[in-house]
Amino acid sequence: MPHAMTRRLIDIDGDRLAGAGEILGSSTMEDTVNDALALVSDKEARRRHKIRCPPWKGSTFMTPKS
Repeated sequence: MPHAMTRRLIDIDGDRLAGAGEILGSSTMEDTVNDALALVSDKEARRRHKIRCPPWKGSTFMTPKS
């Protein structure tokens, strides 16, 4: 399913954009912004999942059998 795209006119700190692009390996400004937004939203989704699904105490899931 394609992602919804909306054109926005915003001010962006050029030094931070360049730094993020370098870290993310993005080649365009658009890719850098989209990659950074995806990174942050994916990280938050994983954090929320960990809160909802904490490891069970005493669970034998993934415990090697003797």
